Amino acid sequence: MVLLYNSVESPANYNPGQLAFVTAASGTTMTLDRFPDTALQVTNAYRFAAAPDGIEIRNVVVDLSGATDGIGISAVGRGHLIENCRVVGTGSTNDPNYIGIELRGQSITARNNFVQGILDAGNAVDRSGYGIFLAGDNIVAENNELADCKHCISSSDRKAISRELRIVNNRIRQRDDWARLTDVNGSYLFTAALDVHANVRHAEIRGNDIRIGGRS
Repeated sequence: MVLLYNSVESPANYNPGQLAFVTAASGTTMTLDRFPDTALQVTNAYRFAAAPDGIEIRNVVVDLSGATDGIGISAVGRGHLIENCRVVGTGSTNDPNYIGIELRGQSITARNNFVQGILDAGNAVDRSGYGIFLAGDNIVAENNELADCKHCISSSDRKAISRELRIVNNRIRQRDDWARLTDVNGSYLFTAALDVHANVRHAEIRGNDIRIGGRS
């Protein structure tokens, strides 16, 4: 799998890049399985080495409370299923963890998982902290339970366009002091239940049960 993009921002702070799989290569020519909506002059390329197909991960428990940084479960490639897993962080304002479950590629689903306490409040560079992260084409987050993350479900990739995201029937709870949370530098975290960024071309968002501080 490759990420192709250039330095032209459209809109600001976003590059209209493309995640694609190479179907054939000859010399300096690559044939991709899909193409951008419009012409893309590529100046940057990143290769995900040996991105797998069709992996199923079930019933895995990941405790990130002792980690210095990292991702609980990372599904990069295509055709993957992450189901009935549990990922927890510390939920504190100096939590160094980055992502609970990462979905990046094509046709990947996260279903019936539990993610809690991924804040990453101590990271003053990007101040991430995503319960479930989605980037790519036909990425699905459904029937998951998430609580007390900076962004419980996020599609915040800035280098590649994401198409056909589905965020449906998830149960999301945020702590009642969410509006007052700050990082180590005193900047507000801007916590959110759902975080859909400008690089998303189409998203289906429905049936999610969201409560922040006890309020729907």
